[in-house]
Amino acid sequence: MSETCRLSRNPYRLVKSFCQDTGLGSLLKTTPRKETAMKLTLTIDPTVTETTVTIIAPKVNSEVRAIQALETDSLGRIIGTRGSDATVLDVRKVLAFFTKNKAVYARTANGDWRIKQRMYELESSLAASDFARISQSEIVNISAIENLDLSLTGTITVHLKDGSKFFVARRHLSTFKKKLGF
Repeated sequence: MSETCRLSRNPYRLVKSFCQDTGLGSLLKTTPRKETAMKLTLTIDPTVTETTVTIIAPKVNSEVRAIQALETDSLGRIIGTRGSDATVLDVRKVLAFFTKNKAVYARTANGDWRIKQRMYELESSLAASDFARISQSEIVNISAIENLDLSLTGTITVHLKDGSKFFVARRHLSTFKKKLGF
């Protein structure tokens, strides 16, 4: 036997309320321009073994991205090693992930730490609203961007708060611009 309830609420308020209740308030970075109603269907079925969320929308907008970010922020913490030292890294404090000599590193304010995850694993696990893939070998934390250098040739240089810089590959240029909103 299953129970279904339907309610109409503003999707941004719904996600905002959930994020604040669960301590994920950092996922909310933008306010939607237009408040629209959203239909939410909750089905309680004791025979189901795995919770499933389905989003049906006319396009991917800030509300959909915020909801997606709730599910994709599954890393939380990762283990970084440097020589004989190992530390637990808070993913939100990582400035960038990059590869060097076939190894993956996390750049933090305390330096570079080698991690075991592969780039494709990081890309699929990191919060979509907080991180952006800028090349085959680099993922940057959007909140760690100090400024962008837009050249006349169409390339973008990303300067991070620690002074490091990364270059956006042409292949990732359009998705990077869309993620930043220009």
